[in-house]
Amino acid sequence: MPQHFISVRVRRAWCAVAIAWCWSLGSHGVLASDAPQLAPGLDFVLGTWTGTSTCVGNRPACKNETVVYRFVPLDGHPNEVRLYADKIIDGKRVPMGALVLEVDQRRGTLRGEFTRGQTHGEWSFAVMGKAMTGKLVILPERSVGRDVKARRASGAEVPAAPPISDYDE
Repeated sequence: MPQHFISVRVRRAWCAVAIAWCWSLGSHGVLASDAPQLAPGLDFVLGTWTGTSTCVGNRPACKNETVVYRFVPLDGHPNEVRLYADKIIDGKRVPMGALVLEVDQRRGTLRGEFTRGQTHGEWSFAVMGKAMTGKLVILPERSVGRDVKARRASGAEVPAAPPISDYDE
């Protein structure tokens, strides 16, 4: 085999390795093995999550809650999901409301604004594998009202879901 042919093959192989390595760095300059692994599309967030929603600051009316969040795709909106939020009281899921959230699939984040009664706020969530963190920011002052820590859950781990018709949007 001519020497030139071997060096071309070696150069091509090294180029392929370099391209794969650079691609694995992503936009944050970390190795792919260090980055959260997100499923294609919205799979990284769809489904049932359960955890705690804890009050932050001096809010006498606020109560810490055990929550169940159900994220479903929104037909015709590939970068949005609908969140059905419940709290657990006496072993049953009680609907708190529904909210449409914008999804940043690349970052694994969700956010959505709402107004309910006198409260205007913004929910944001970050998904890392089977764990989710979130917070409620009260607007316009931008104070944090709640912190959320949740994990992916199977239907058998949480009480039965209420009918969709029970949720306010």
